[in-house]
Amino acid sequence: MPILSHGEGDLFFTQEGKGEDLVLIGGLTANHTIWELLLPHLAPHFRLLRLDNRGSGRSFVPQVPYTIGDMAEDIVALIDHLNIKTAHVVGHSMGGMILQQLLVAHPERIIKAVVCASTATISAMARLQLQSTALMRAARVPQRIILESVLPWLFSSQWLSDPQRVEGTIQAMIGDPYPQSEKGYAGQVAAIARFDVADKLPHVHTPTLVVAGAEDALLPLSFSEQIAALIPDAQLIVMEKLGHMLQIEAPETLARHILHFLR
Repeated sequence: MPILSHGEGDLFFTQEGKGEDLVLIGGLTANHTIWELLLPHLAPHFRLLRLDNRGSGRSFVPQVPYTIGDMAEDIVALIDHLNIKTAHVVGHSMGGMILQQLLVAHPERIIKAVVCASTATISAMARLQLQSTALMRAARVPQRIILESVLPWLFSSQWLSDPQRVEGTIQAMIGDPYPQSEKGYAGQVAAIARFDVADKLPHVHTPTLVVAGAEDALLPLSFSEQIAALIPDAQLIVMEKLGHMLQIEAPETLARHILHFLR
């Protein structure tokens, strides 16, 4: 089992594919499997590095508060461990925040960046949604009820209109063999709540693509538009009729946009 043991704890990661290095960073609650549907499209062209962020999957859950900056340093420690000097990086949601932090703090390590369904600073609306979920978890509300309350924030109306698909999604989440702990969720939410790099993005000069779902309720399109406006020469792609979870709703289309930009 591939594990990096660094100063703060163990990070689980996987590598597959061949070619230039491409790091895939998932969002809140997600582990490395969130990218599974993109693998057939990306692995023939890149050597993919996926990880479980601290606080999720098989990676360590810190006992003390941490920041998005700390999570970005986990990425640097991991690529150093693997002797990766530079890489393309794709980040989704919280992973997009981690990627933005990398663009600010370690631009020399990133060849091209793809920021998906993310934000430069968390909104009051999103903060309240995340905090309410944390409170439900702390109150031991049944997982199914929590998931049913969260799905409308994550998926488009079209996706949610298929009851069988919704049920399959819920069952897959309930059946996750490495579910995120209450402490892991609370730690990641606290890190997100303190994140703000809006004033630093105008100094980023790494080629950047910003991808957003037109129906994203959790981090609406305007947040991605702000990122694209702040980063000089950044490109923006809006995926119509899609919500927050682009890599689940339209993996082939998302992969096509990533490949076109990186290659």
